[in-house]
Amino acid sequence: SEATRLALAPLYAYSLWCVLASLQRGGHCPPLVRLAFVTCAAATVVLSELLEFRYFIAPLAVHALLAGPPPWLPSLVLQVAGFAAVNALVEWRFLCRPIGRWSDGSVARIMW
Repeated sequence: SEATRLALAPLYAYSLWCVLASLQRGGHCPPLVRLAFVTCAAATVVLSELLEFRYFIAPLAVHALLAGPPPWLPSLVLQVAGFAAVNALVEWRFLCRPIGRWSDGSVARIMW
């Protein structure tokens, strides 16, 4: 709903600030590159009619390349653990939760 979108606006603004701060932290990412990154990421996500996780893969990969390794090792461990947890959840959903098709009764599976 509209109220939910407005309530999440501060979280989006904070997320943008965190991304820009992480790109600036390394010191090797010029302002024009940061602007290009934000513009391309926004164009990828905003212009799509259907919001899916796969639209965030390219901006995430480019951010990881531009930002460099995290300065704190536990942060890297948390990132890897988070990615592994999401991967395990998606694989569990794909393997263990089939969906019956309405037309012919065959089994279908959802995969992003």
